[in-house]
Amino acid sequence: MIIVGGTYEEIVVVPESHDVAGSGLRAAASLANRDEVPRFHTVLNEDLREEAELVCEALRVNLAGAAERTEGIGFRYITPISAPSVNGPNSRIAGQLVVNESADTALVFGLVEASTRDVRVSARTVVYDPQRPRDAEPLDDLDGFDAERVVIVANSSEIQKLGGRADLREAAQRLLAEEPRICGVVTKRGAAGSLVSERSGAEVTHATVGAHPTRRVWPIGSGDVFSAGLAHAMDSGSELLEAARLGSAATAHWCSTRDPATPRSILDGHYEGVPRPIEPSTPKIYLAGPFFSLAERWLIETVRQELHSLGATTWSPVHEVGHGGLEVAQKDLDGLVECDVVLALLDHADPGTVFEVGWAVRANIPVVGYAQVLDPEGAKMLVGTEVEMHTDLSTACYRAAWAGMGLVPQPAWLT
Repeated sequence: MIIVGGTYEEIVVVPESHDVAGSGLRAAASLANRDEVPRFHTVLNEDLREEAELVCEALRVNLAGAAERTEGIGFRYITPISAPSVNGPNSRIAGQLVVNESADTALVFGLVEASTRDVRVSARTVVYDPQRPRDAEPLDDLDGFDAERVVIVANSSEIQKLGGRADLREAAQRLLAEEPRICGVVTKRGAAGSLVSERSGAEVTHATVGAHPTRRVWPIGSGDVFSAGLAHAMDSGSELLEAARLGSAATAHWCSTRDPATPRSILDGHYEGVPRPIEPSTPKIYLAGPFFSLAERWLIETVRQELHSLGATTWSPVHEVGHGGLEVAQKDLDGLVECDVVLALLDHADPGTVFEVGWAVRANIPVVGYAQVLDPEGAKMLVGTEVEMHTDLSTACYRAAWAGMGLVPQPAWLT
């Protein structure tokens, strides 16, 4: 098996984290427990080469080749759910990334420093994860893949852009019709799991694979691990739907532990060590929290965007009702009763947010709370009335989405 992908620095401000990873390196590390570890091909600049080689050695990654790029590339996140700023976006590869070997299966990720047309790889099956939500390239750039069949694995926004349709099933169906070699399209949908679309004779079938609701979620790199698990399963002879299930289980292990290597038991198709998957749906989440300062509004906007990316819809008072006088109170509660779950941003115990939590509890609407600055005594009323609390923002968002899909919140500080 071959893996082609990026090696980049990744910095997170809160919670503090600094790694040398990137989609390709992380995917290769996740498959270190295979009988035959994948051969990893990447792109490096001279300043990062020595550190990257040491990381590969520590993570049991077989670094088979590394082309040169003009400068280093790094991603900086304020939080794991924030869109990153990219350092070195103008870095370019010197020539092409040509993989001078072939395999039954190749997992190819899009690169910051190179277009897909600059990648040359030969395999019976190519699993392609474009990693380009804002500037997805047209599929005619797959000409560099010498492959009998291609499977596209991408997130919802990428599939919508590549397929030219807002509806994910329609977009996937259009992709399958455009390129004869594409035999399957797997859409990664965050907390809502994945959508598997593939040809079945003259028809296209669609099936969903649920996510595994873990107690803690580290989302950075989750899509890389999913694609790696899926590619591994296909390389081992699994059909696409079962391969997506293995990818989902591998993702749950990564998100809950940040352990780089997927356990051998999961790679062998045994998922007893991860929570049972949850049936995907589109929950409606009431986003409770103050929005009166710049910092408060930034948090509301960041969380709202993340919830949408996880497959949920939101009812946010500032967006649905806005600022106003006493009349907004009843309008907010009217919106709350329409929702499946409440995600409450509880730092400093804003009175309006605390009231909304109490109202939701009384109405038997599940509540997930997030706070880093909250009086412990005051928090007793929250946890004591079935509110699940978190100090980790990423986990709070995912758990709220899963609670809206039917997961029962746990009345405790989980993170």
